[in-house]
Amino acid sequence: MYQYLTNCVGIAERDVVHLLAMIDAGREITYRTLQQHVGRDSLADMFPFYNWDQQGGLTMINDYAVSYHKSTYKGRRCYYVRHSAIEYIWVDSTQQDTTDMAHNPDVNGPFASVDAIISANHALGDHFFDTNVMRGFDSRIESSVYGGRYFITSEQFHGSQGSGPRRYTIRRVEDDGEVNTAGGHAAGFQTFAELDDAETFIEAYVEGRATCPTTNGRHLDLWEAMHTT
Repeated sequence: MYQYLTNCVGIAERDVVHLLAMIDAGREITYRTLQQHVGRDSLADMFPFYNWDQQGGLTMINDYAVSYHKSTYKGRRCYYVRHSAIEYIWVDSTQQDTTDMAHNPDVNGPFASVDAIISANHALGDHFFDTNVMRGFDSRIESSVYGGRYFITSEQFHGSQGSGPRRYTIRRVEDDGEVNTAGGHAAGFQTFAELDDAETFIEAYVEGRATCPTTNGRHLDLWEAMHTT
């Protein structure tokens, strides 16, 4: 069963990036699917102003200003309701918050999820995932992690002459959570025009080179691979 966790108004500033990742990965679902997993009683407790006995008045299922979504939040499966531009989040109570591991100084990479990378980066005191930084580049974070070390972001620039195309960048994360552009910023930033191209490249790269001694990414020369293929 899913339990109510929080809403976007109540989350800590450090978790805003997790919220944005949840929204980016969200998939719209039906009310009936939401109720099946979250439970009618929990919804009624959260939104008591609806008529839950369905004997006249506005019901949640008939409110066309509300939408229902499935996603992940901080490494846990979740469902969320967007009501009056506020996201209300229910998480799978059987799953652990994967970002907890990043706050333990004895636990380093490789990382199982983007959420764990984000938390490790915050714990390091770095600002790669800060909301103002992400907004400045109109950045989006893809949800997959490859070889425990690599993930994909996209950026789009906007100016007085209009907006440029959204392009994709492969990022590498170190043991302590430091994030760098694979291949170096000058060579690797926004290398790929399509997400599929970035995913295909990094999947093949990790499969072909990340053997047991190198799965932590220390000896993987991604720049060479990117410029010799």
